[in-house]
Order: sequence, then structure tokens, then C-alpha cells
Amino acid sequence: MAHRPRSGTVVQKEGNFFLEAEGKLTPIPISPTFQPATLKELVGKKVEVLYTEPRSFVAGLVGGRVPILCYFPVDPWFSVVDEGARLGVAQQFLNEGLINQETFAKIAGKNQ
Repeated sequence: MAHRPRSGTVVQKEGNFFLEAEGKLTPIPISPTFQPATLKELVGKKVEVLYTEPRSFVAGLVGGRVPILCYFPVDPWFSVVDEGARLGVAQQFLNEGLINQETFAKIAGKNQ
């Protein structure tokens, strides 16, 4: 599997958010209940990109005061989730073996 970047930059264009990595802009899917203030704090900043095992999709972004949990294949059921749901969804990812304990700790904000 090709090496994937461990860092990127959050970009905002025309009211939408993107992850810029490897010269590509990937839309960051946002749940209708998510308040984008956390993403706005990250615009223009480098973020650590957290992948699922075996690094098949982006599971989270770390770089601001609150880690962001996201599911990057655009899917109507998963997207960037609000703070209240972040730990529950991260625990589900951990239980399903999609993320490891280190990634879970970062998403949970325990490695800051």
C-alpha cells in the first residue's frame, strides 16, 4: 500500500472544508449537527492525520484544542461528528479494530 501523509492542512473554500495533503484537496464531510468552529480554528494550520488500520481512511485530525473525529469516505452515516459523539464513535472504531489504542488516545484528547 502506498505511503499516506501523516500531516496535512485544513483549507476552507466557499464555506466548505478540505484536507490538503499530497497536493490534493479532499472534502471533509461534516455532519449536520457538527458546529464547524473547531474546523475553523484549524484553517491554514498543519494537522496530524490519523488513519484507520490498515490506513484505509482518515479517522481523525489533531491540531487544535479538540481532536476531530471524521470518516473520510463520504458516507451519509459518518462524517465529522460533534464533540458529544466523538468518544462513542472512536470507541466503536477501536472495538471494530479500525483504529489502534494510540490513535484512540489521540482522538480522545489524551495525548495532548
